[in-house]
Amino acid sequence: MGVWDDLGVEVYEGVGPYALFVHGFLSSRAHWMPNLGPLSEVCRPVIVEQYGHGRATTMDDPVQLAASGYCRAFDEIRRDLGVDQWFVVGHSLGGSLTIRYAIEYPDHVLGHVFTNSQSAFADDEWMMSTVAQSRDLASRLEGPHGRVVLDQHPMHPRKAARIPQEVSAALVADFARHDPVGVASQLRHTLPTASVRSIAHLNCRPALLTIGTGETAFVETAQFITATMPKVESLELDAGHNVNLHQPVPWNRAVRDFIERHS
Repeated sequence: MGVWDDLGVEVYEGVGPYALFVHGFLSSRAHWMPNLGPLSEVCRPVIVEQYGHGRATTMDDPVQLAASGYCRAFDEIRRDLGVDQWFVVGHSLGGSLTIRYAIEYPDHVLGHVFTNSQSAFADDEWMMSTVAQSRDLASRLEGPHGRVVLDQHPMHPRKAARIPQEVSAALVADFARHDPVGVASQLRHTLPTASVRSIAHLNCRPALLTIGTGETAFVETAQFITATMPKVESLELDAGHNVNLHQPVPWNRAVRDFIERHS
């Protein structure tokens, strides 16, 4: 089925408009486990996994792997569903992709929700430093010990705190599915195209930024977003980077309210 197989698309039962959910780097569809039940009462969740992650296909085409390539793939899914508009929800690197989609395809977006994402609003200095480090990691992932390198990554979910045990177990199981070469391709081609900082002012769709205040490095970025992006509202929660996992009850409540108001 083309893009459906490539991105491991799964559509859940629900009520209301469709909503696309895109996880962050080195995560998987399990990232949304505490959210899908409550949110399915106001939307029909559509879950994807990033290339090289979980059940998704490994890609080596820079055009497909670029942020705009992801957006074209997302819109193909929307067309296949037969709907004109939907919501998009993104976490971290996934947030950079869904924000770009909302800016590039505004006529097809009812509203968008995103969480802490440094990559989405990276300035030139942050991007140059991060991309350089990522190229080194990509080279090691592509080497003979790529699986070991990936399993030792500091973002391995077994090292994550404040995540429910069943979610942690599912994330760990999905991490074993990640393809080191596919992750390297993400680092080489997706991350360098992720920042929407220069186009954030073009947003014209209702947006909800949910902020995990425990991630202090994101505080300044959140201030930039609320000062720069039109039509954005924000919610601060006592959480770290994984806002929707650390505070699922208030996060679900806020997203439900947002979807109901903009459906």
